[in-house]
Amino acid sequence: MRGYVGWGRVSRRWVVRALGVLGVAAVVGCSAPAPASAPGRTAAPSTAAPAPPAAVPPQPAGAVAPPTPVGPYRFVFPGINFAALPFHVAETQGFYRDQGVEVEMLPMPSTTGVAALLAGDVHGLGSVGTAVKAAVAGSPIKVVFATAHTQLFDLVSRPDIQSGEQLRGKIVSSADAGGAQDLATLAALAHLGLTERDVTLLRSRAENQVRMEQLRLGQIDATAVIPPLNLQARREGMNILVSTRDIYPLPLQGLAVRVGSLEVPAERDVHLRFLKATYRAMEWIRANRSEAAVLMTDWLQYDRGLAEETYDASLPGLSPDGMASEAAMRNAILAALDGDTSRTVSIAEVADWALGQQAVREVRAGQ
Repeated sequence: MRGYVGWGRVSRRWVVRALGVLGVAAVVGCSAPAPASAPGRTAAPSTAAPAPPAAVPPQPAGAVAPPTPVGPYRFVFPGINFAALPFHVAETQGFYRDQGVEVEMLPMPSTTGVAALLAGDVHGLGSVGTAVKAAVAGSPIKVVFATAHTQLFDLVSRPDIQSGEQLRGKIVSSADAGGAQDLATLAALAHLGLTERDVTLLRSRAENQVRMEQLRLGQIDATAVIPPLNLQARREGMNILVSTRDIYPLPLQGLAVRVGSLEVPAERDVHLRFLKATYRAMEWIRANRSEAAVLMTDWLQYDRGLAEETYDASLPGLSPDGMASEAAMRNAILAALDGDTSRTVSIAEVADWALGQQAVREVRAGQ
């Protein structure tokens, strides 16, 4: 198993090819990038598919053969946090190995990950929201599984701001428009009886840790963050004005694949193995709080106490059955439509849970 590859160590070839699909000029010496898409259109997928797995020697007669090893299965995900913990657990606990899958995990910006998936450079994409957006735009991508079936953002404010009315006219920091954090921020404002016109909404690509420091310094007045930052904020005396998990469900991470790969039995089988190992990891996380916290202290660089608090705060976001709720998926679709009321997009157009549900059934049956 190849396991996790840090963003700074991702192969230059994968990054350049992904950027090429986006029409971005690469600055490292590799093959020429693909031409950019016309404005407003989704880049057409390449007909190339990831290389087939190498053949392995047959098992001795009478032996109980383990799953035939395949790989590498290249999987891209947007960031290292609790929502991605099942993939890390499946690697470190040997669940991918048990399924005969050699997994190469590549943290990569979501938009670049979509491009890599469409180009056939990777097998799976972890960002569910981005995959829905791409599918709504016409890309042949479908979500087949959800590890984190809802977002966990809390709108956190400085100690002197304790209500929506006190937030009126103040500076609220958010990420790019249309992303999960931005959508959660708008939902929180609406819950407080405010709109983005009632505050100064400062959108940027700053890291959440940077936003928290700006909050401490008084440069902003509120921002939406997920565990453990919301927990740290509470420790420091800041206020949690709104927890958006229940008022605005939104799927975060899971697995999205090219539609064509679901129609090829060999590729579908590898997706199934990946999902069975991932769901087994999700069940392991639910059943092993202490062990999961130990893994989090190492992988996420939390102290033990914060790891346990993050576990408790984040566990409700872990999907119980590998699916996201209908409400969460409809919110993702509406966000992708971005106010376009002339179109109606069904969940079936962006998601197909059949493969994921097969994986869940087989794991629960001990297969």
